[in-house]
Amino acid sequence: MWIPDLSVAAFCISSFKILTSASFSPDGTRIVTASVDKTARVWNAQSGEVITMLEGHANPVISASFSPDGTRIVTTSLDNTARVWNAQSGNEIATLKEPNEVFSASFSPDGTRVVTSTYGTARVWDAQSGRPIATLEGHQVDGQLARVWAASFSPDGTRIVTASYDMTARVWDAQSGSELEKLVGHTNNVRTASFSPDGSCIVTGSDDKTARVWSAESGQEIAKLEGHASALWSASFSPDGTRIVTSSLDSTARVWDARSGQELAKLQGHTGGLSSASFNRNGMCIVTAAFGDDIARVWDARPVQKSAELERHTVYVSSLSFSPDGTRIVTASGDNAAYVRDALSGSVLAKLEGHTAGVRSVSFNRDGTRIVTASDDGTVRVWDALSGENVATLDGRTSSEESAWFSSDGTRIVTGSDDQTAREWRVESGQEVAKLDGRGSVVNSATFSPDGTRIVTASRIPRVWDAQSGHELAKLEGHTAPAQSASFSSDGTRIVTASFDRTARIWDAQSGKELVKLEGHTSSVLSASFGPDGTRIVTAGQDKTARVWDAQSGRELARLEGYVSPVLSVFFSPDGTRVVTMSNDGSVCVCDSVPYRVRYQEQQALRAAQTAGERTLDAALASGTDFVAAGAKLREDANLEPLVKRAALDALLVRAQSERDRAKAAAAPASGGK
Repeated sequence: MWIPDLSVAAFCISSFKILTSASFSPDGTRIVTASVDKTARVWNAQSGEVITMLEGHANPVISASFSPDGTRIVTTSLDNTARVWNAQSGNEIATLKEPNEVFSASFSPDGTRVVTSTYGTARVWDAQSGRPIATLEGHQVDGQLARVWAASFSPDGTRIVTASYDMTARVWDAQSGSELEKLVGHTNNVRTASFSPDGSCIVTGSDDKTARVWSAESGQEIAKLEGHASALWSASFSPDGTRIVTSSLDSTARVWDARSGQELAKLQGHTGGLSSASFNRNGMCIVTAAFGDDIARVWDARPVQKSAELERHTVYVSSLSFSPDGTRIVTASGDNAAYVRDALSGSVLAKLEGHTAGVRSVSFNRDGTRIVTASDDGTVRVWDALSGENVATLDGRTSSEESAWFSSDGTRIVTGSDDQTAREWRVESGQEVAKLDGRGSVVNSATFSPDGTRIVTASRIPRVWDAQSGHELAKLEGHTAPAQSASFSSDGTRIVTASFDRTARIWDAQSGKELVKLEGHTSSVLSASFGPDGTRIVTAGQDKTARVWDAQSGRELARLEGYVSPVLSVFFSPDGTRVVTMSNDGSVCVCDSVPYRVRYQEQQALRAAQTAGERTLDAALASGTDFVAAGAKLREDANLEPLVKRAALDALLVRAQSERDRAKAAAAPASGGK
């Protein structure tokens, strides 16, 4: 099971006020947020800039969503109104007045109606005139009308589903207002309810920490989604109906398989409980908002998929490698053999037999025609990758061979051994060319640089060597325990090492200086390697996880979990789209590499920009300049970093609004006395 555990969103929108909801426009180009600052705002979904501000509510705005054609927005507020706005100009079109606070509002599929929810009722309105059309009543607790937290239309507009404090969701006829079905099963407050895209199912979220999927026809429960540690505040389907996204007061949003109820991904990064989470129209992104911070986050939500699970080895799998074209995988095993497999189906194409002890290491040459294996029997063997024929055997000692790796031109092989040496061999003749001293430590791995001029070894202290002379070039010092693996980036400028000290580290290949430390594994890191473009690193750990990291910042991007035993090795496919892992239980799995990608500013950078933006605004206002002039000055400042400029302008909007609120409050007594 692969559950990406994310600490960074793909994109962040800062409002400087607590957000109560966030949702995409139908075309995905805009996002509308609702806030306790009594406003809703429309943002450019690409740049994060404010496009339109919707002002008029007298109390916090609870929800905001677009009409199906994206031209209007409906908002709800604790001021007992829902309001319909022109999405482009921000002008108010209609006000829907209720006797109590309005918790939710959404358009019908044709955009002609709006359904709102409040104390005891849901109500259907004409979206243009604001005239009430139908009232839905029936939710009760102890004979009293119960709060209706949410209401939304079915895809065909003929039904409405409501969620209530009475622990039920109910389905209604949208025309007559008569109750059609009651969904009973939650053990606490039901906060949210919505239909699947085909109208056949309903998903609900509750304070009982679960979401549930129901048949919209029979009212029967189909699946229960369990995993959140606190109350759920939103739950909705992806546009194709295959996934569900939920938001919770446990500060996470989660993505689920709508059919099985299996958790697919966890979205983390908000500092407080989440108020909403929803997909965009094509299901490729998710937007989240939280009560506990002032940021809406957009996540790349392309679904994580397991491409293949290869037939399990009878004993442990010790090593694996992709062919250069990514179509085959070769695995090494403790059963004295290596297996060449189809990378998609997992079917065995060839079995490499001949070693008399477990095979420790395996890898392809650059053109994929040869495979080299290293074994506990003290030999290294070269094989024809298609026929499986043993074409050469390198036998220079009796010690166990820990690793074997081809040079880029395929003419040489470097091996690492428990006899505390690494050795370089000519493939054609089998002659030993150079011997590299492990300095009193087992050499767990040895690999060539992409140009074949250097070798990096992993031992107590990883080292870089001249491949021709065997002279030591650099020492990589910093790990507090021996390194298990070491390999170069594709351009040869960096090296990544994995260590028993629970870290992986990135080094400058020339100077040996440590550049980045990757921390997060709770036990020994057994393998680490770069992606083909050098921007990501994948690690395997004794803690039964594999993890994907940003190679520049060292931030964890995704976590592959669910393994029942330690993950011994992990690699990217040559095109970087897949990751293959092998475990101590003999299993080998292939999955998509990083379905949730970091595309814009990271959270720390955004926070720093917010602080700098506040200071910049203070400086602009210090000379007595008014808000309009300060805004113009900030926009014209070409020296301001774009993120800081955006933060300063956002802060200006908030302060200007606060100033207007104070002015209104100060004028109120004088008006009343006339």
